[in-house]
Amino acid sequence: NSLRPYLRVVGLLYLFIGLFIVLRRPNAPRSRHFFVFCLASFALYFLSSTGKFNPFDWSIYWINGIALLLQPPLFLHFTMVFPKPKPFLQRHRLLLPLIYMPSAFLLLTQLAVVIDLLRVRMPVFEVRWWLDRLDTMHMGVIYVAAAIVLYDTYRTADTVVLRQQMKWVTRGTSLAILPFACFYVLPYFLGRVPSPAQNFSVLFLALIPLTFGYAIFRWRLMDVDIL
Repeated sequence: NSLRPYLRVVGLLYLFIGLFIVLRRPNAPRSRHFFVFCLASFALYFLSSTGKFNPFDWSIYWINGIALLLQPPLFLHFTMVFPKPKPFLQRHRLLLPLIYMPSAFLLLTQLAVVIDLLRVRMPVFEVRWWLDRLDTMHMGVIYVAAAIVLYDTYRTADTVVLRQQMKWVTRGTSLAILPFACFYVLPYFLGRVPSPAQNFSVLFLALIPLTFGYAIFRWRLMDVDIL
C-alpha cells in the first residue's frame, strides 16, 4: 500500500504517453498497439481492488487481473513488430498468438478457482497464493524476453536515428526489468513474502515509460513530429 501512490503516478504516465501518441499520430505504425499496451499498463498500476467485493469492486478486481496478464505479452508483441516485424516471424507465424497462450491459461485457471470449478485438495488461499506467484513469474519472464528482443533490434539497427531510439528504450527496459526480476519476481515465486526493500524494486518499472517518453520526444520514436 505504501507504493500505491507511486504506482498510480506510473499508470498516469503510461496513459499520458499512450494518448499523446494515438491522438497525435493515429496512423503511425503500431501507434494503436502501443496505446493498448499503455492502457493495460494504466489499468495495472492505477487500479486496485479495495477488498469490499461489491459489484463495482469485483469489476476493478478483474480489470486489474486481466491487465496483469495482458500487459506483458502486449509489450513483447510490440517489441517483435516495432519498428518492423522480426524476420523470424515470417517463418513462424504462429509465434505471436502463442505468446498470449500462458495469459489465457492463467486467466481460465483463476476463473475456475473463483467459481469453484477447479477441485483441488489445497485450501483456496493456498491456490490463490500459487496463482499470484505464477502471475508475477509470467510477467517477469515475458519482460526479460522483451528486453532481449529490444537489445537485438538495437544491435541490428541500420540507421543512426533508429539506433538512438532503441538505445534509450533498451537501456530503460533493461534497467527496469533486471532489478524487478532479481529482487522481486524470483524471491516471490520461490515463496518469500516481499520485504519493503523488495517492494521498492517495483518502482524501477517506471523507467520503461520514462525512457519511452524520452525516445518519443527527443528521437521521434513512433514517428512523432515535434513543433
